[in-house]
Amino acid sequence: MKHSIFKQTITVFVTAILLAVMTAGAISLVYDARRIGLQSARYARGGASVAAQVIESVDFSKLQSSDELYTKTRKMLRSICRSFELEYLYLYIPNQSEQNVRFIMTVAFDDEKDKIVSEERGLNVEVPRILTEQEQTALNGDELAKAYTENNSFGSVYSWTYPVRDSDGNIIALIGSDYRTDVIYHQEIQEALLIIIPMIAVLLVVFLVELIAMRRKIFVPVKQISNRMKGFVTEGGANFEPLNICSGDEMQEIADSFEKMSEDIREYLSSIEKLTAERVQKNVELEVAGRIQSGIVPLETVLTDEHYEIYAKAQAAKTVGGDFYDCFKRQDGNVCVVIGDVSGKGIAAAMFMAMAKTMLKDYLNSGLNPAEALNTVNDALCSSNPEGMFATVFAAVLDTSSGILSYANAGHTRPVIFGEDADFLEVDSGIALGIFEDAGIIDGSVKLETNSGILIYTDGVTESVNTQNDFFGDERLKSAIQDASGAEQAVKNLDDRVWTFADGAEQFDDYTVLALYYSGNSKRTVSLEPELSALSELREEALKYAGKSSDGRKVYLACEEVFVNIVNYSKATDINTSFENRNSVLVIAFSDNGIPFNPILSEQADKDFDELDNGGMGIGLIKQLADTVNYKRENDMNILTLEFVLSGDGAGK
Repeated sequence: MKHSIFKQTITVFVTAILLAVMTAGAISLVYDARRIGLQSARYARGGASVAAQVIESVDFSKLQSSDELYTKTRKMLRSICRSFELEYLYLYIPNQSEQNVRFIMTVAFDDEKDKIVSEERGLNVEVPRILTEQEQTALNGDELAKAYTENNSFGSVYSWTYPVRDSDGNIIALIGSDYRTDVIYHQEIQEALLIIIPMIAVLLVVFLVELIAMRRKIFVPVKQISNRMKGFVTEGGANFEPLNICSGDEMQEIADSFEKMSEDIREYLSSIEKLTAERVQKNVELEVAGRIQSGIVPLETVLTDEHYEIYAKAQAAKTVGGDFYDCFKRQDGNVCVVIGDVSGKGIAAAMFMAMAKTMLKDYLNSGLNPAEALNTVNDALCSSNPEGMFATVFAAVLDTSSGILSYANAGHTRPVIFGEDADFLEVDSGIALGIFEDAGIIDGSVKLETNSGILIYTDGVTESVNTQNDFFGDERLKSAIQDASGAEQAVKNLDDRVWTFADGAEQFDDYTVLALYYSGNSKRTVSLEPELSALSELREEALKYAGKSSDGRKVYLACEEVFVNIVNYSKATDINTSFENRNSVLVIAFSDNGIPFNPILSEQADKDFDELDNGGMGIGLIKQLADTVNYKRENDMNILTLEFVLSGDGAGK
């Protein structure tokens, strides 16, 4: 029995739309119900808690006897009721022995309902009622686990009960707050419809457009080719006429292949030797391409600095892979990292990868931000991409002085931020390079805290499989690197976990990982007033970095002499001091806008350190105390740099 592919396609599309809508609606209802329920519970709890604080702040006995205080307090409770969007808020005293409650006051959100409850649940109105389990819990002074649903004459509501205490901490009354459940249900349905209706419209439009395109581009040409194949079989290839399909896509390729088939059959036996030779040649070319690619994308790369560490590792699933990465330092001192995954495998993917990687490095090195670089490369690839290949890419630039990581994503997998913990960084998904011009890839940024990092990877990591065909997945990835304290450790921890998980199973995708770990910037600059009173601030900063031992004493004495000379003689109006620890060397730089003066050319003092400790110290003492003293005049500023080799017995930061 024959079945129409066209009809089957329509059935599949319609079924997919229905399933997508039903799934989205169900997920939306469940999510919204949970979210709105939690929100309602928070509102009910918060309103009751705040109201209890208001009641506890007034004289409870006077509240029941003073009309003025009662009216004022009721207005306050009504304001709380409206602020928290509660249906009702009520103060009452339960009587367990008589199984009733005596209301003190009740307020409502709605004006009409407020008038009603002010009378029906007003001062000293008693209502027979057995206390609920939640009211018993609140009356005992225990915290409620959650809000509870209650149906009464005023409707179905989420309720929360909170105790009111006197000044001695004794519970004297209860505060109840209600949030209407029908409001919640209406919100759930409305929010679900806001998702489902646009989804249906979009899916229908996409379906119709795709169906028309598929009929013209696929089904009609396939029917033509099918009919011609039947004729070819019955006629044995005699009087074969070309199909003349000129669509410029895969259908034309199929038609052209079919037209060539008759000649290929006749020449098949004679071509076996030629085909074998070509296959051998192709294998040789793949091996050469693999060696070339390993030069472009090393199997392992390490790039370190005092502020960061980068470690990357790549492993192709086949001889020539489509993954690539890059990391390099720009002239401005910032560092760039890139990772990408090219569609397909083989020589074509390797060539496309090499072109994309080279252009990205050039544009990032020129100073473009990640989004500008990706958009520029995308336009270039789209203009010269006859094979229709594409690549997902994630690119980032780290400002090593601030820890700000600027990034842009072109359809690549989400990176992971790791340090004290590990979690995915939510980034704009973007569009893969080489698909559409004017992709509109956008920049994002995140601040890497000191001793934290980012791990970027290709989907060959999370899609690694074991012998049971289970995927490695996101959670195992986070778990593998959450305790890592460096880039190399993060990559190697992940590598060990992946291959232990795979347990010898063959991997079908390339595997590439790059980690960038930021160790921070220890440099700090302090602006000081050009007055001797600022010496105390200078002393605090110097001892913070050098410690309070002999190191700190010498560092401060040298800094004090420099600062006093600047204040007394330079006529400076602006003084800045920077402190930076470079391993065991403390570097302190003074910059001022005073008159030009090079202290290094001054005569060294003849006095010993102990003689100069009590004052009168000169430039010579600075040269005695500091291991290195350098001066330069730059941008109309005197810049004096002192370096101290710290002993380590009292060093600060």
